[in-house]
Amino acid sequence: MWWQNLGRRFAHSVRNTVKSVDSRKTFLLDRYAHLLRTNPVLLITHQNHMNKVDSRNLRSAIAQAGGQLTVIRAGVFRAALRTYKEKDPASKEAYNKTKDVVDPVSELIMGPTAVIAFPEQNMHRVKEVVEILRKSNDKLLLLGARIDGTVLDVAGIAKVQELGTIDDVRAQLLGVLSTVGGAELARVLEASGSNLLRTFEGRKKALEDQ
Repeated sequence: MWWQNLGRRFAHSVRNTVKSVDSRKTFLLDRYAHLLRTNPVLLITHQNHMNKVDSRNLRSAIAQAGGQLTVIRAGVFRAALRTYKEKDPASKEAYNKTKDVVDPVSELIMGPTAVIAFPEQNMHRVKEVVEILRKSNDKLLLLGARIDGTVLDVAGIAKVQELGTIDDVRAQLLGVLSTVGGAELARVLEASGSNLLRTFEGRKKALEDQ
């Protein structure tokens, strides 16, 4: 579990945290930082009059589709967005270093918020969860996404969810770029996941315009 990894990470060090090490805020900050580090895809949603039965049913459906629903404390999650890349996200050093940083995802977090995390960049699963949200009668309202560090609005999600997995994207790129030189193809395949998505969309549009 994530807290076991955390224990190993700080097993031989004394943590100089903003709040006490055993406080609820430090616990949540550690949890959210781990979530951000280990899940390349996050959907940001707004909870809208969702009762316990709604929550249980949606959580189960989302889990079956490959996502994990987490209701967040907005202020702590914003802090995690700033500090999760630091050695100790809950430390005073991390806070002082990043206190003026504003992550674009923060703008999506207003009021009761929940995130849906995916441990793999699999757009088929994202598409399935988006459909679950669509049928929820706005109990969970999709606001945007964070995919491999790139923030997307709802329209952007609709585009990338059709691309499948990163392996699917690479396969499509191989076909689309079969007419270009090997050097360009090699550069594309060395790109990160988010760059692959953007490259494919850009190349696809260019070909359609020809």
